[in-house]
Amino acid sequence: MIEPLYDRQEEKETDEYAIDAEDKGRLVTALEWLFHPKRKWARHGVTIGTGLLALLTLSKIPAALFIILFALRVIGRLYLTVTRTKTFRKLFKARRLHLTSEGWWFVIFSVAIGTAAMNTGVNLLYLILSMMLSSILISGILSEMTFRKLKIARSLPYSVFASEEFEVVLQLQNHKMFFPSYSLFVEDSPGSGPELERMRACYALKIPARQRTSVVYPAKIWRRGRFTFNGYRVHSGYPFNFFNKHMRIPGVNSVLVYPRLYELNHTEVLAGGERADALRKLNLRAQGEEEFRGLKEYRDGDNPRHIHWVSSARHRKLMVMEFEKQRANRVIVVLDTYLPVGSPEKLQALEHAVSTAASLLTFFNNRNYQTGLSAFAPKLLRVKPDSGRRHYFALMELLARLKPSTRGLDQLADRLDARQLRDSMLFIVTLKDSSRNDEAFRLLSMHSPVVKHICVTSDDFTKYVALPNDGPESVSAASERKVAPAE
Repeated sequence: MIEPLYDRQEEKETDEYAIDAEDKGRLVTALEWLFHPKRKWARHGVTIGTGLLALLTLSKIPAALFIILFALRVIGRLYLTVTRTKTFRKLFKARRLHLTSEGWWFVIFSVAIGTAAMNTGVNLLYLILSMMLSSILISGILSEMTFRKLKIARSLPYSVFASEEFEVVLQLQNHKMFFPSYSLFVEDSPGSGPELERMRACYALKIPARQRTSVVYPAKIWRRGRFTFNGYRVHSGYPFNFFNKHMRIPGVNSVLVYPRLYELNHTEVLAGGERADALRKLNLRAQGEEEFRGLKEYRDGDNPRHIHWVSSARHRKLMVMEFEKQRANRVIVVLDTYLPVGSPEKLQALEHAVSTAASLLTFFNNRNYQTGLSAFAPKLLRVKPDSGRRHYFALMELLARLKPSTRGLDQLADRLDARQLRDSMLFIVTLKDSSRNDEAFRLLSMHSPVVKHICVTSDDFTKYVALPNDGPESVSAASERKVAPAE
C-alpha cells in the first residue's frame, strides 16, 4: 500500500471571502497605502508635530488641523478593521463600478444639457435632463437587481494533467422570486493565480427566476500540485451599458494537477529492455518464483522436481505441476530531488525532472510494465513496482505533491532494496551532473542489469525527451517552494 506523501491537513486553507487587489475600492486602496507599517513613523510625526504646533502657538487653525488628523486616523483605522472582517465581507460583497465609453459620453451630454437648461431656463431642456438622469438611476437599480441572490457553483474533475485542456462547468443559480438576471459575464477571480489559462469567457444571456443555467469553458493549468480556484468575478453592463459593474462572489474549489507529460523517444527508452527481461526470467526459474497454474501429464524434458506424487498415485501416471511467470517486466524510476537553494532556474530543472519521471511511468504503464518510484520528497518515498490503474494514479499523485529535498542521490541509493533492482530496468533522473553521484551510479549498476541516467540539464536530455515550446515562462518563478530541512 502506498503511504501518503504528507498530511493533507498541512495544505494552506484559502479564504473564500478574500478580496483581490483588482476588486478593492479606491478608498480601501488609499487607506491601506496610508496605514502601511512602513509609514508608521511618518504618520506619528505629522500628528505629533501638528499637536505640538497647536500647543506652542495656541492658534485655532493648528488645533483644528490636529483634531481632523486624529479623527481621520481613528476613522480610517476603524474602517479598515471592519471591512477586513470575514462577517463584513460575507454580508457586503465587493463591488466596483466603471464608466464605459458610452457612459462617459452620456454623462458629458447630461452635464451639457444641464448647463444649457440652467442658463436658458427652457423647460424642454429640463425635461430632457430629468429623463437622462432617470435613465442613470434606472440603470443602477436594474443592474443591482441583476446581481442580487445570484449563486455560482463550479464543477471540476478530481485530477488533471498540467498543460492539458479540461472542462470547467459553472452553474449559475438565480434565487430571486420574480426577476430574471440578464447579460452576465463570469470569470475566475484573479486570486486563482497566473498558472490558470482560460480559453474563452463565459456568458449567460438570461437566467430566469428560481432557475439555473450552466456554462462550460475549457481551461489549462501549467503548474503541478494542488491548484485552488478562489471565487468568481461577475460583471455586466445591463441594461444600457452606461456602467460596467463588477462583483466578486466567493467560492473555493481545488483540483489536483499531475505533472506535465513529455513525449519520449521510444527507441532510446526501450533500449536494453530485452536484457532485463531475459535476466528476470532466469531469476524466476532459478528461485522458483512462479505461480501455480495446474497439473499436466509428465513429458520428456519436464523438470522432475515439479512432479506431484499425490496426483500421480491417484491417476496412476506421472503428473507434473505447471507454472506461469509471476511478475511482468519491471521499471523503477529513481528521482533525484536534491535542491538546497530554490532559485527559479533550479526550480525549473526540478519541474523538468518530475515531468520526466511521470512521463516514464506513464510510458511503461501503458505497456503493462510494473512501475515503481523512489525519491526523497522530502521524506523517503519508496514505492514497490506494481501495475494497474489505481497504482498508476497513486504514483501521479505522489509526484504532484512532491517537494525538493536536501538529501541527494548518494543517500537515496543506500536505502533502495537490492532485491527489487536485480531484474528491473532502472531510470535515474537527476537535476545536474555531479561527481558526488558517481558512487551511487556504481552501486546501482551492481544490482540492476540496465541503468539509464537522464540529466535534465545536460545536452543528452533531448535524446530521451522532446521538450514542448508552449507554456508561460513565469510558472517556475511563480511556484516558489521551500526546501525542507534534512531529517
